[in-house]
Amino acid sequence: MHKSDIKAIVLVFILLIPLSNVYGDQSFKVLYESQNLNDFKLVAECNPGGGTDCECYDTGEYVSMESKETYAVITSNPEKRHTWVNAIGGITINENFPDGEPVRLGIYKYSGRIRLPEIPDPYSETMPNNAHMGMYFWDGRNELIDINKVSLEAVMLWDLNPWTADMGKFKVYTDPVNLVDTGISVAPDTEWHTYEIVVDFNKREYISVTIDDETKDLSGLRVAHLYRPYWGENVGVVITAESLAAWPFHTCDFSLTWSTHYSDAKLSVLEE
Repeated sequence: MHKSDIKAIVLVFILLIPLSNVYGDQSFKVLYESQNLNDFKLVAECNPGGGTDCECYDTGEYVSMESKETYAVITSNPEKRHTWVNAIGGITINENFPDGEPVRLGIYKYSGRIRLPEIPDPYSETMPNNAHMGMYFWDGRNELIDINKVSLEAVMLWDLNPWTADMGKFKVYTDPVNLVDTGISVAPDTEWHTYEIVVDFNKREYISVTIDDETKDLSGLRVAHLYRPYWGENVGVVITAESLAAWPFHTCDFSLTWSTHYSDAKLSVLEE
């Protein structure tokens, strides 16, 4: 066999390797990991997307997070008020990595596990809209990228609303801000599922997403760009785990709540 034939076979083999293996754990530096997310901060995103005009404040009355021994429970509207609120748990790697290296642009990976406490019931007050797993790059002073208070947001959504035809589908937010179906779908159950998002923030593009053992190549798909004028002057990378109860109509006629379980959150960067 000629050397040129061997090279061709090797090239074909490389192209067939899933992206999750090409960017394997051996080449990534872990920046953060936690089994029960006990150092995540919790905020309330009131009236997400302008879907209602109902009363909501960024307080513990509207969202909650409980760190169990091996996982976290993030809850939207735990007091069952007539409101609509997204419970966002998250942590920021701010200015410097744990080893002291300054935060930089690059290829990042966010992985973890997600579980539903029960199968969504369309006739219950305990009913979900979706769960979000997000990774964000922020440069509030244009030090690394001239972006002028725009956040680069790689966010994956698991559609859980039992009233929608898309229940079970995994989607990602893109630029211009829109939801794109990844082609991965998991019928809601009460088992643990793994997720992984790989993003090239240099190119402002997704690389891949993985649910359990199914990987989808999203190369060339731009991450969402959102103007955040009130965010700070820092440079950082953020990961989030979110839970959103079903939409209670514009006037919040219903008092809906939903919890999502998260575990084994890990943020890594591809080593240079």
